[in-house]
Amino acid sequence: MFRPRALSVFAVLTVGLLTYLVSTTTAQDKEDPKPQPRLKGTLPMNFRLLGLSEEQKQQIYKIQNDYDAKLAALEEQIKKVKAEERQAIDKVLTDAQRARLKEILKEKSGVGDSGSESKSSGGSGGKP
Repeated sequence: MFRPRALSVFAVLTVGLLTYLVSTTTAQDKEDPKPQPRLKGTLPMNFRLLGLSEEQKQQIYKIQNDYDAKLAALEEQIKKVKAEERQAIDKVLTDAQRARLKEILKEKSGVGDSGSESKSSGGSGGKP
C-alpha cells in the first residue's frame, strides 16, 4: 500500500514541477522579444498640445523616420536635376561669357561678408 501512494505523490510532484517549469519558460518567452527601441523625433508644431499618448508619439516618430529616407532620396534627385540645369544653362553661354562668369564669381567670393550684393544677386542662378 505504501508504494502506490508514494508513486502517486511522486507523480503529482513531477506533474507539478513540469507545470511550473513550462509556465516559467512560457512567461520568459513572452518577455524575451526585445521591446521596440523608443524612437526619438520632433512632433509637428502644436502636436504637444493634443495630449498624445506615448504610443501615438512613437507612431508619429516611426512615420517620420520612414519618410526621412524617401525625402533624402528626393533631395538627391533634386541636386542632380539642378546640376543638369546648370550644365544646360552653361551650354547657352559663349566661351567668353563663361570665362567672365568665372571672374565675377571669383570676385564675389573674395568680397566676403562686407558686400551685401553677393548675397542678393548670386542666389538665383541668373534667373529674373
